[in-house]
Amino acid sequence: MGQDRVRQNFEQEEIIEMKLSGTILQIEGIGTAEGKVVHHALALIQPVEEDGKYEFTSFLQSGMKGTYPAQLEGGKLIWNPTDQVRYIIQINEQGQWHEIGEYNAGNAWYKFMEMTLNKIK
Repeated sequence: MGQDRVRQNFEQEEIIEMKLSGTILQIEGIGTAEGKVVHHALALIQPVEEDGKYEFTSFLQSGMKGTYPAQLEGGKLIWNPTDQVRYIIQINEQGQWHEIGEYNAGNAWYKFMEMTLNKIK
């Protein structure tokens, strides 16, 4: 959902690979709608010294980039690009990648993004 609160649907492909002898997880996401790329991002996830803590470095097609804190909680990877925004990634009971994005509007989190992906072998 965009800032205008209008739902946008598009097809998303995520290419997920372990790199550097399994020390970094690389995720490249490409979203298309009507034959045009509407989202293209690359992320690198790597552990930091504290157990269960990670760095989530993201690069967007717009040129925006940053490194953000992430942690594993109950089988979910949660990363926060800002104090007001979080993304939660997990493998659901059907074995699908399920990710949501939420915005904190004071005392409650509101979902603005949801993605469910099937693994292609």
